Amino acid sequence: MATINSDSCMIVKQKKSREKKKKNSSSRHINNDEFEWVKPIALAIEGNPALYARVITGFFIEIARDPKITKRSLKKLKAGRDSLSLLGSLAGRDLLNDVERSLDAITQQFNLKDFGSTQSDVVLVRVLEPALKTIARLIGSNPKLVCIFINLELLKNEFGGAGEKLAEVLKFIPALSEKAGALFPEVREQCYTAIFKMTEEDRAELGRFADLLMRSLFHQFAIPRIGEILENEPRAKVILPFLEDILQLVPPEASLNTFIAMICTPKSQLTPSKLTSIAIQELGGLYLKTAQVLSEMCPPALARELRTSQDAASGVFPSVEKSYAYLLDILNQEDVQSQWMEFLDLPSNPIPHFAAASVGAIYELKLNEAGFKKWGVTTILIKIQRPGLTELLEIQAAHLTHIARKIQKRVTEDSSLGEPLRIELKGMCDALLRGITQYFRQCSTELDFRREQINADTVRAALGNERKVAIPKYFQTDQKYLFMERMPGSKITRTVQTRYLERRDIADRLISSYLHLLFDKGIVWADPHPGNILLSEDTLALSMIDLNPCFVWDRETRDSFKSMLYRLLLGDVSGTLET
Repeated sequence: MATINSDSCMIVKQKKSREKKKKNSSSRHINNDEFEWVKPIALAIEGNPALYARVITGFFIEIARDPKITKRSLKKLKAGRDSLSLLGSLAGRDLLNDVERSLDAITQQFNLKDFGSTQSDVVLVRVLEPALKTIARLIGSNPKLVCIFINLELLKNEFGGAGEKLAEVLKFIPALSEKAGALFPEVREQCYTAIFKMTEEDRAELGRFADLLMRSLFHQFAIPRIGEILENEPRAKVILPFLEDILQLVPPEASLNTFIAMICTPKSQLTPSKLTSIAIQELGGLYLKTAQVLSEMCPPALARELRTSQDAASGVFPSVEKSYAYLLDILNQEDVQSQWMEFLDLPSNPIPHFAAASVGAIYELKLNEAGFKKWGVTTILIKIQRPGLTELLEIQAAHLTHIARKIQKRVTEDSSLGEPLRIELKGMCDALLRGITQYFRQCSTELDFRREQINADTVRAALGNERKVAIPKYFQTDQKYLFMERMPGSKITRTVQTRYLERRDIADRLISSYLHLLFDKGIVWADPHPGNILLSEDTLALSMIDLNPCFVWDRETRDSFKSMLYRLLLGDVSGTLET
């Protein structure tokens, strides 16, 4: 028995020792980091705390209105007060007491049953405002403290009772909490809804703040960290300046969407590469396509983010509200209204897009009972083209070409490079220039959505009655919009990783269908990336969507292509080049 007690004491001592080491390590980390770039951000919050109090209040009101989230996780904030030793040594005790008093006031007001009343909204804003101002002043006087406020465990451990209360609030933000993404899957939509309900003046001010924050993160965090990843990589002479120049083009309107996407990204995924990818998503168009070309030249961590950058790209415009208004304009056109308006169940608030496309965005709308009887589906996907896209693509092509040529000139004139490396880097620039030109031509040919329906009908007929891959039905198409069936499932790479036993069958069905189209029918679908291939988690049904670009090879071309593949397998270099 004595031995057991001795062992228990030893375990407790070891645990305390580990915690002390961890705490000291955290303190050293905080003291050694440079966060001067945080000062102007803290100054902006301190200068207008009422705005950010309204933003936070609106966000929590939207969360509280969701019965699933409310029942599960929104609880009265904890009270209590523990040691403030670390913050007390870094900042004044008076400031800490101000924060503690403010958070006590928030705790008293933060009660779910009061969220429905306007008076409660006003009260919560009033008690949040001084807390935000105090915290901003605290961080502005010592920017290193931002480490504590963005690390919930540090916040709770080092800030005592006030830290526990603040952590209860911040746990709803996926970028700060690992659990938030799983607990609150709709958090991005609720964040957008809260911003939609703000005044135009508040949104404009928040956009300016987001622009300041995102540019600081790009230049002080993302690009330097990517530089560290590429430290021993000669290709950084092309990759880094290309990314830097692209990030300079992010407009303030897109910065707000980038900011929302960033704070709604799970903490474990929010890497410098991910932040850069999010920014490129908001630029859209040829920037997305060029990012995919650039990804072939990058290390795996950065390449993975750039390859998937289109998955969460923006809607028709960077502003979700503006994009939704444009969708409503399409729906109110005479030829569309007569076909669809009486069958659609339109939401009362603007909704974000369902998926992004190179030339536009896709929105999901529900059909009412009459709509289900007429069309045989419960939801409909509406793909709409961005206005003025021809001119926009020309501008984007010119920007990207200018960036690539500027880097190419710099590489050519760099005397520190050996000839083999100079040739390689010039080849990278040539590949980027070719990619920009090819994607510009491809996107230009995709501007007539009617071709997509023709391609889908052609592919469906070619696959026959026993097709192993489904093709969506198209209900109405126009040059700039189309109405189509929503296929079950999600991007294939999101679900196939958990389907180890079924992988071979999934791959066999997909590849045999594609090879049948290519070699038996001569139909070439030229954009079979994972975002265009859906897999149903429930039934394992496969679907191919967005069948643009799609073209047909004659028999001679197919035979030549087969010949080239055989020569490649045989290692016949001259024969491959000849073919």
